[in-house]
Amino acid sequence: MNRLILILILTFNFQILAKADDISDLQIEGFSIGDSLLDYFNKKQIRKSLVRIYKSDKYETAEFLNLKSFKKYDSININFLKKDNKKTIYAIHGMKDYNNIDNCLNDKSEISSEIEDLFNNVSIDENNKKKHVGDKSGKSFTYDYYITLQNKDLISISCYDWSKKSGYQDHLRISIVEKKFMDWINNEAYK
Repeated sequence: MNRLILILILTFNFQILAKADDISDLQIEGFSIGDSLLDYFNKKQIRKSLVRIYKSDKYETAEFLNLKSFKKYDSININFLKKDNKKTIYAIHGMKDYNNIDNCLNDKSEISSEIEDLFNNVSIDENNKKKHVGDKSGKSFTYDYYITLQNKDLISISCYDWSKKSGYQDHLRISIVEKKFMDWINNEAYK
């Protein structure tokens, strides 16, 4: 299978080189679904990068912040099965900080259109604005755009508009998620 290399230019537009067959054809900062995280980092680096996000520990999350090799993102989270010695990547999340939520929303719109054009027969679900469940004040919001492929793999493009008191930075998050991981998120991760 030919890899589709997506290069992000300054406005986060994707340079489209060909149609994608599935999500493993996409890359965020060079990472692709199905790759081994060990192709990029050694076991010690991976261990140091682990963060606990979910109640269930079936999958682990490696978080990489502001690496010199990153061209467009401030951080990358990568998910893999805890008991997988190869550290096969099931989900990739790229985050870019914004000081102005309108700039994030503009980039989200452009990116959504360009990614949608890469695939045939997709399902689209757009949420223009909803309260973020993690902020009990009700003053933080997400703006989500979901592209679901026929095999139920998912690509999401979201802007997080955090309240000033939350302590979090507004950001764009692009996630490429294999169906198996998404099923775990929906059914096990928080139990």
